[in-house]
Amino acid sequence: MEQSLIAKFLDRKTTQIDEAIAIKEQQIALLKERKQIIIQKAVTQGLDPTVRMKDSGVDWIGEIPERWDIVPNKKIFSLKKNLVGKKSAEYELLSLTLRGVIKRDMENPEGKFPADFDTYQEVRDGDFVFCLFDVEETPRAVGLSSHDGMITGAYTVFGADPGVSKEFLYLFYLSLDSRKMMRPLYKGLRNTIPKDAFLSFKTPLPSLSEQKKIVQFVEVAIKRTELGITHMSEQIEKLKEYKTTLINSAVTGKIKITPGMVED
Repeated sequence: MEQSLIAKFLDRKTTQIDEAIAIKEQQIALLKERKQIIIQKAVTQGLDPTVRMKDSGVDWIGEIPERWDIVPNKKIFSLKKNLVGKKSAEYELLSLTLRGVIKRDMENPEGKFPADFDTYQEVRDGDFVFCLFDVEETPRAVGLSSHDGMITGAYTVFGADPGVSKEFLYLFYLSLDSRKMMRPLYKGLRNTIPKDAFLSFKTPLPSLSEQKKIVQFVEVAIKRTELGITHMSEQIEKLKEYKTTLINSAVTGKIKITPGMVED
């Protein structure tokens, strides 16, 4: 009788907790989606909803503000390919991840490493790192480095025109990448974007002052959204902890289960 009461009690309570967790996970998903929408609208439509629009000339971007320019990437990005050669020991090892361009922990290495790093290429603070192959399967295909270091030669490193906001460019291409909107540029079975195709692509650009305003707006919005996601994640962890504690307390007799606790 007591075991049956405990089972019924835990079944009801854990179901309620799991439902609460599922709701909060859905809320996190919505917040992440909202963040992407905010970025996408800001970097393609600007901040003024009343501004006149024009066709960008790119189907998957659509209309952009009339006063924005459409600039070929070859005028914005400069291809870099500086191999570290025998000086690799002087460089930090970098990696492109969902968190952006990060330093690899060489004291606790994960994954495989080559016998030497001679063919790795130099990355400087402010450089862009693109993964232009297997783009469809790559979780993050663009990064803006805030580190000096080296990265595998399989990636493509670009410098950017100092007259353009690097942060704006990063948000623009991050938005395209998050929705895998650059599919029309893919070539071959590995969904590769050829460097010449990328450099021929045209980026819609507002004035530098407007680029900076957009970046500032997006950064504030992202921070607010991330705080919401963090809050929800903390609530989920607390619910999981409560569930574990509740199960343990019920099966060890720390709480007394009565028939009234399992009745509808």
